Amino acid sequence: MLLAVLLAAALVLGLPGPAARADTTPCRGTTTAPPVVLVHDLLGTPASVSGLAAVLAADGRCVVAEAWGPAPALAPVLPLLSNLLPAVVSNLPGGLASMEQAAPALSRRVAATAATAPAREVDVVAVGAGSLLALRSVQLTPGLPVRRLVSVGSLWDGTNLAGLGDLEQLSRDAGTYDLVLGVEKLLMDGACASCRELIKGSDFLRGLQAAGLRPAGLQQVDVVSRTDGLVVPWTSGVRDGVSTLVVQEHDPAARSSHFALPRDPVVQGLVRAALR
Repeated sequence: MLLAVLLAAALVLGLPGPAARADTTPCRGTTTAPPVVLVHDLLGTPASVSGLAAVLAADGRCVVAEAWGPAPALAPVLPLLSNLLPAVVSNLPGGLASMEQAAPALSRRVAATAATAPAREVDVVAVGAGSLLALRSVQLTPGLPVRRLVSVGSLWDGTNLAGLGDLEQLSRDAGTYDLVLGVEKLLMDGACASCRELIKGSDFLRGLQAAGLRPAGLQQVDVVSRTDGLVVPWTSGVRDGVSTLVVQEHDPAARSSHFALPRDPVVQGLVRAALR
């Protein structure tokens, strides 16, 4: 729906501040443990998962933080900007491109990282929309060398923030969905195509679910918070048959909201445990 704009605004208000960029060095000849590929959230950058990167690196893991999805409207000028203003480009928020379209590129980068590592496979830790992107990459690339996917604050059933998912379904029921979708794409996709894909009942989520949320051979763990705030309801991040770690079951006083999850020490500890 057009009210997807509200989702983008809510996310901007919750953005974390700048942090040190995570290590993006290929993992050739390092530890025999699989490298960890970190995938950031909507409106994120590798810097937004640098806290997780530091904790995992301290455990002796080689960590590669992947940037994905700059605003589609910027795509034509990004090569020029990268040459002229590389520091500015590296700090532009990502996670704004279509996850369906970004998935093949992530698959290639995951495969390239695995190829440089002694283990010839990787673990993936992905946050929010990054979890959907990571799973879609696995679905689209049979045999992708991902051993384990740890998802933090995922939206497996999308978000119904501000009733956006209910409105999406109303337009389907009224037979106006195709018309509304056309207008929505026109208004939204240049700035944030993934915002539209995150809404409960979106075509992207229906396709993700139809392809199977539990690919054979992929170990998965979900880390969720009851006070997430973006994953509405919070149980949208829970899947049958997948190990789920609820933050408040490990720290009843925790009030971790969605964009604070990667920086939360409790969450970081749960991710470390999941990777072991």
